[in-house]
Order: sequence, then structure tokens, then C-alpha cells
Amino acid sequence: MSRFAHAFALVTIALAPAVISAQPPPGGNAYLEFLRALRIGAQAELTDATARLVQARGQAEIMKAEAENKRLENALKEDKLRLWRYQNTPTPEELKRDREVSIASATPHVNHILSGTVLNTLLNDLKIMHQNGYQPRPGQDVKFPTELDLKRVHVTCTKGNIGPLRKGVLDYPLLLWRDDFADDREKIDRLAQKAYEQAITQASGDRGKVIEQLERAAAAMENKMFLLSKTPQGQASASLYLDAKKFFRQFDDMIDALRQPNIGEFLSGRYEARGATASELVTHMLNNGLIFAPATPGSENAYIVLHRYLASYANELRQSRTEKRINSTPPGFKQ
Repeated sequence: MSRFAHAFALVTIALAPAVISAQPPPGGNAYLEFLRALRIGAQAELTDATARLVQARGQAEIMKAEAENKRLENALKEDKLRLWRYQNTPTPEELKRDREVSIASATPHVNHILSGTVLNTLLNDLKIMHQNGYQPRPGQDVKFPTELDLKRVHVTCTKGNIGPLRKGVLDYPLLLWRDDFADDREKIDRLAQKAYEQAITQASGDRGKVIEQLERAAAAMENKMFLLSKTPQGQASASLYLDAKKFFRQFDDMIDALRQPNIGEFLSGRYEARGATASELVTHMLNNGLIFAPATPGSENAYIVLHRYLASYANELRQSRTEKRINSTPPGFKQ
């Protein structure tokens, strides 16, 4: 219906009652019937238009709700895709660790291995990989050889390293076995044995006093070595002197460890490197908060062998991570 026709119908509806109630002119019955029909038709048209308007408004509301649901659905898909990209895209920290592990896995200087620095770089990365849920592929876990004695690998979760006193006796370097140091060795051995027993039994008593005496005795021995090195009879080769200096550095670490309240746990063997595979070792170290301590004389080969197997395990977990990301399907895509 055009606007004009609609307006005419409204006017007709408004005027029709008055016209109909008036006295019809002679011969005007047909005209009144026409007006009545026109009024009924206009009312029907208006009712139909109103119904269509209500229906159109309802459909508009439905379309609006569907559009909002679609918008929310797309936003959810975008969030899932963003999360997928985040989970499958290397982070700057991860790229940094990859570079560090690559350097540590190559051929580092043997001193960096024996100091525990390289092993702890690998261990820190492996702990994070385990925490992130990465595991070796089926049948690809790195098994340790029987010749690798993990008891020779020192671990710690405290300050210092109890390694030099692990067996209850000290292993002196060749230079300190000279007769000039016989009395010093006897005094240090006696105090070290007492400190060892107190740590094992976790007895308090004069433990602090014993540790202080042990520390002073070692300092006196080192000072004597320094003074004798300036005399003709006390001179030694550079390698012997460096070995002795290394012993005293490790001795200082041992003193720091003896001062820790839980040192008895390390000496009793509760806290030690354990595991038949690299995965088991990393899990054990992670659960007990352990890290590698420097090697001591006699444990060098175990450190070198362990480094090779930990590097292999780090590479295996990276292969597992790569396969997991390659096989991962973005949200909304069918594989």
C-alpha cells in the first residue's frame, strides 16, 4: 500500500463513523456500503502491517542475537588460536635456553664440566622441559651405562659442597703429602673426622667450635704452603701448586656445607644422584631441589661421562618438543 493510499484509508476510517451515522441521502445506500467496505479493508491492512512490523522486529532481534553469538564465537576462536600460537612458538627465554644448551652440549672445556657449571646449565633446562610436560619419545630415553657411577657425582641444594668429605676422609693433593705438612694433615684429619661424625648424627654440642677449628687449621696449612713456596726446599712445579690451591678452594666449600643444618642428609646418602636413566635422574633432582656440585679428585671421569649423556637427553627432549609442535593442529582446522 502506498503512503497516499494508507493516509487516505486512515482518514476514511476516522470519518466513516460520522458519515455512516448521518442520515443517508436518497439513493446513498451504495455509497455507505462502499465506505464500510473501505473501512474494513483499511483496518485489515493496518492489522496486517502491524503484524509484519512486529514480525520484522522479532526477526531483527533474532539476527542481532545471532550476530552477537557469532562475534563471541569468533572471539573465542581467536583466543584459542592465539593460545595455540603462544604454546607452539618459541619464546625469547626458550630461544636463549636453546643457545645455552647448544653451547653446553657441544665440546665445553673440561674444567667447565668438572666445576658443575655445564652440567647445571643442562640440568636447569631439563628441569624446565620436564615441568612443561616434555618427555622422551617412546623407547628414546637415555639409559646410563653400567660404568657410570652416580655416587661419584656430587650434588647439593645448599651452599657449599660436601664432596671432599663424602667418604669421611680427605684426599690431599701430592704437594700436601710432603713431610712439612704431616702435623697439619694429622690435625685436620682429626677435626674433619669429628665434624663428619657430628654431621652424620646431627649432634649439636661443640659442632660450631669444631668447624671453626677445622677452618683455622686449613688456613694455617695453606699459609705454610705459601711461605714454603718462597724457600728453595719448598718450591714445587706450577701444576702441583695449582692442585693444592684447588684443594683449599674445595675445602672452603666443604666448610660452608658443614655449616648447613641438613648436611647430614647428604652424608647419609639420602641426597645423592640417582637414576638408571637421564629422565629418572632429572626427576629425582627436580623433586629434591638438587643441583650438581664441583667434582673432586677421583670423580672426574663420572662427570665427563654424565655430561655426554645429559647432552644427548637434552637433544632428545628437543626432538620430542619439535614433533609435538609439528603434529599439533591449530583450533578450527581439521588434520
